Amino acid sequence: MVWTEGMAEWKPARDVPEFGLGGPTAVAIESAAVAHDAPIPVAAEPNEVSYYTSRATMPERATQALRGWAPPLGDVGLWPLDDGEMAQWVEACKHRKQIRSAHGLFRGLCALYVIGTVIFFFVTAAAILNSRRGAGTESIVLGVVFLVFAGLAVVSGLAAGATRKNHAWGAITMSALIGLGLAANLVSGLIAMAGNTRDPAAGFITMFISLTIGGLMLYVSARAIPAMKRFRAVPAWCQELTATAKF
Repeated sequence: MVWTEGMAEWKPARDVPEFGLGGPTAVAIESAAVAHDAPIPVAAEPNEVSYYTSRATMPERATQALRGWAPPLGDVGLWPLDDGEMAQWVEACKHRKQIRSAHGLFRGLCALYVIGTVIFFFVTAAAILNSRRGAGTESIVLGVVFLVFAGLAVVSGLAAGATRKNHAWGAITMSALIGLGLAANLVSGLIAMAGNTRDPAAGFITMFISLTIGGLMLYVSARAIPAMKRFRAVPAWCQELTATAKF
């Protein structure tokens, strides 16, 4: 029973609107008498995480993130991740994107090496079948090139698989190979420019394009190395999601 100034008589707490009580919770209140001069307790508002402001509509963060997107057709009332976990997931995706870029580069190089291996296989076979006097050296050179392409195809394929599973040795190996290729292109380009006295500008342009492409590949490959270390530092549940989704 409770009473305050302005009330004609004592009333059950559940019947006083200011208390906002009712149902089973009123039983415990009725068991204790409230003195007339005691302060009226005010029901505390339940603490809510801002992310869960409403389970019937999308939270503000999701609304901002999906601004301009087609409206979702799935459940918009379920938001299992809080702000901190979402920030961790975004951080994991940022590092994973760099790793995926390197993985895609290595797969592309592997495909090119496989094509080169097939081409040089048939060229080498044709040279051996049509070998005559003085053609033995050519067959040997073509065979060596075939073996080099085959080896590069195997290494880049293994490196691509390792990089996808976040093993740093794959990116380190490919970065070293790309770096060696850049050095070889630079040396060969300088030699070609020195021998081409009629049109040195054409040789310079060719070397510049080749070095630019190689430099971009080296950048993509090398930046995946620290990204792997940072990705391993994110919570394991983020890594599980990327592995399960094959991202």
